[in-house]
Amino acid sequence: MLFFPETPRFLIRAKKWDEAVRAKCRLSGLPPNHPHVIEELEEIKGNFEHEMRMGPATYAQCWQGNNFRRTMLGIFMQAWQQRTYTFILVADYGQLLESTSSSTSDPVSSKLLELRTPS
Repeated sequence: MLFFPETPRFLIRAKKWDEAVRAKCRLSGLPPNHPHVIEELEEIKGNFEHEMRMGPATYAQCWQGNNFRRTMLGIFMQAWQQRTYTFILVADYGQLLESTSSSTSDPVSSKLLELRTPS
């Protein structure tokens, strides 16, 4: 993790706007004055400022009030997915598609098979 560059989101939180612009340009391949770069960084900055206005947040709040229900729902949904092996269906969808589709006239199927086939 020490060798990974900082994200624009982290740099904005650290109040390093110029470094955030450089990081975003490096990630997107766009110049610093491109509207998409500026718009996305302004959105990140706006979200960060909104979070700061909301006050400090702690992990303990995950277990209080209405957040307790949300936390438990997330935990049980993840556990149920693992229990029912849903992830296997998603991972093996390409093989299923390959075995059931003899023709690739469907553009979605052909693209999925193209992505799945090693070069």
